[in-house]
Amino acid sequence: MIYQSLITIGQQNLLCEEYCFLAGGVISQNTSGERYCVGVSTNNPHLDKAIALNILSQL
Repeated sequence: MIYQSLITIGQQNLLCEEYCFLAGGVISQNTSGERYCVGVSTNNPHLDKAIALNILSQL
């Protein structure tokens, strides 16, 4: 499943600070500028990113 998701993006650096390769993942940063990823994986993948954004809004 992960391979099928990643094969469509082609050759990219998956460790880039600008990109979170998790489908339900979002990138954010704290007040000091340190970046981090928050990822969510549920039984309903269409909701994962919205849930991750909701979590970030609570931090």
